[in-house]
Amino acid sequence: MKVGITGAGGNVGTTLRKGLSSKYELILYDINNIKQAGGNNFFKVDFADKNVDRDIFKGLEQFGKLFLNFRD
Repeated sequence: MKVGITGAGGNVGTTLRKGLSSKYELILYDINNIKQAGGNNFFKVDFADKNVDRDIFKGLEQFGKLFLNFRD
């Protein structure tokens, strides 16, 4: 099963990746580069950008949204 995780480089996202990586194919999304993506597919993406290519979500069966936006 393909599982997408936004905010994958943050504290919760990192913990979630460690817990799910042995059971699922993870697709990781974060606004920052992730140094240790663990061989998973990674997309550097800013979800505040309305022009995000929606094709990066193709094939996902589950999706976890773990990001906060502190912009004005």
